[in-house]
Amino acid sequence: MSQRPSTPAEGWKIVYVAHSEPEALIVAGRLENQGIEAFVHREVTGNAYGVYTDPLGEVSVLVHPDDYEQ
Repeated sequence: MSQRPSTPAEGWKIVYVAHSEPEALIVAGRLENQGIEAFVHREVTGNAYGVYTDPLGEVSVLVHPDDYEQ
């Protein structure tokens, strides 16, 4: 995946919610193979406390609003 800032720009939309980081990275990689820039975001609090369940353990895949429908 390409180098990107640590947070997505405002307005990016969630297209997938995974329950593990590897799952989210696979989804983001497949999107990028289709030419869609993707961003993987994990809740910082979940990372800090080692939480891998509930909303704190979720990992979101976001895309630019222009690519959302694709």
